[in-house]
Amino acid sequence: MSTLVNDLSLARDGGVPTRDLEFTVVDFETTSLSPPGRVIEVGAVRMRGDGTVLAEMSTLVDPGPGVAPGATWVHRITREHLDGAPAMADVVGDLLALCEGSVLVAHNLAFEERFLAHELALLGISPPPLPGLCTLRAARAHLRLRGFQLGALIEALALPAVAIHAALDDARACGQLLLALLNPPHELRLAVPPRHHPLPAVPSSGRSRPRAAALRAGERGWLACLMDRLPVRGLHEPEPAGVAAYRDLLTAVLAEGRVTGPKAKALARQAGRAGMSRADLVRVHRAVLDEMAASRPDDTAASRPDDTAASRPDDRAAGCLGGPADERLRRAALALGLPDHLDAAGVGPVPEPLPVPALPRQGSAGDTPSERWLPSGTR
Repeated sequence: MSTLVNDLSLARDGGVPTRDLEFTVVDFETTSLSPPGRVIEVGAVRMRGDGTVLAEMSTLVDPGPGVAPGATWVHRITREHLDGAPAMADVVGDLLALCEGSVLVAHNLAFEERFLAHELALLGISPPPLPGLCTLRAARAHLRLRGFQLGALIEALALPAVAIHAALDDARACGQLLLALLNPPHELRLAVPPRHHPLPAVPSSGRSRPRAAALRAGERGWLACLMDRLPVRGLHEPEPAGVAAYRDLLTAVLAEGRVTGPKAKALARQAGRAGMSRADLVRVHRAVLDEMAASRPDDTAASRPDDTAASRPDDRAAGCLGGPADERLRRAALALGLPDHLDAAGVGPVPEPLPVPALPRQGSAGDTPSERWLPSGTR
């Protein structure tokens, strides 16, 4: 590991309590296994040892015109995703600010450290050493398990996360693994106190392009999954024109009567282009739903035999918006990922969606850099 990171370790006895320490968990998707390959997606979660999430960062990164994204079959990032995304120079200030005064964490930290050092060198930035902790090394040292891939650890420890080769999702998964190591029953501590140095203050462009990967309908619907895949809150305000375009597209999708996978992915692309977070989507979805509630007519047609839910079996599917006014509103709330938002409007509870078969988990980051690039099913 280069001089960018001062490597820390975890210990069972003695050491430094971690409950109030702050950590920045990072994950990069890259064009190759090592520099001079480039970072094309950054995910980061600033959190405390007690599990409190303080901030999140998620953005695609354009490495330059014509630079190929590399192993698209692994990270699912295409050149089209990167066109128009911010450059590393636009977002590195946010990343350094997120890391300030915290312990840098990654699963196979040496991989992320090499790429971060390379990107900083290209920009002429020379930060002082960062305290760093590798969850892969810690898991190998303290857990008696057969596999130490991030996805395998998440499954073995039954942690509430997924590792899917999307930077923010993998950073969140690594954060959950870190919490499992620091809290009961393992209760590991830092062997020595971290030493922090002021990091360079690099101006931020205020731009980001988060990617909502691996969307699934699941039991809660496409748009609930979309919200889950975005950062909880943005580090900056989204682009107003992009937010307006997202709302227009959302209104058009709802008017068509059904949220499908392709429509959800189109909404995800627009949300990313606008730099929207989960909180931004919730605000827009609530505004759209409130507008629908305010404008709904008095609908007495629900009692007609030819307009009941029973006579329209397709309308029972999750995300379908057809039917009498209140029924359409309830279905819209479900489709928008806001099943509890209508209580104040006096419309009543949202019906349960039909069950959706569970999908298998996708691949995850591996023990070594080479494992990160094997297609799913070959490990």
